[in-house]
Amino acid sequence: YEEDAQLIYFLTRLPDIYLILYKPIFTIKNAPIDGEIILISPVGIEILYVIEAEEGATIIADHDRIWYEEKNHKRSSFLNPLISLKRNEHIIKTLLQSHGIHLQIRKTIFSKHHVILAPTKPYQTNVVDKRTEEKWLLEKRRLNTTLKRDQLKSAEILLNHCLTNAVKRPEWEEAWDE
Repeated sequence: YEEDAQLIYFLTRLPDIYLILYKPIFTIKNAPIDGEIILISPVGIEILYVIEAEEGATIIADHDRIWYEEKNHKRSSFLNPLISLKRNEHIIKTLLQSHGIHLQIRKTIFSKHHVILAPTKPYQTNVVDKRTEEKWLLEKRRLNTTLKRDQLKSAEILLNHCLTNAVKRPEWEEAWDE
């Protein structure tokens, strides 16, 4: 995690009022489900699907299950990111609604180094590419508020349903002994 460029990018460019769940693994009915990057702000939740492709490639959105990465007139395909975003949205909505929390959930397809060409804007999904990245970051930085109860509660609920790998540190044991 200390060398993950994506994580460092979001941690250094977003204000501290955003809580970030970086690619969590949800455990739903004892089954692990990979999650996308989740930004929890005081006013809502944003799910980010980050597209990484070859440098200089163009991402071509399609309405079907397949999107394309094109570079030098060569195309390679990958699964439509909307599928993963919808799955994550459903998981988050279900978990939060079961605890009585109703925050706005937005979905975003993000690529800071590539242009995303889409014939039409994906339904209820924001597209951020290298042309709109700065505008998106400025919008995030303009949010001037403090942490909210629902924000912290929703983070707690989501973390309680995530797979956790942790080791107790020796200094924690010493603190309990004192």
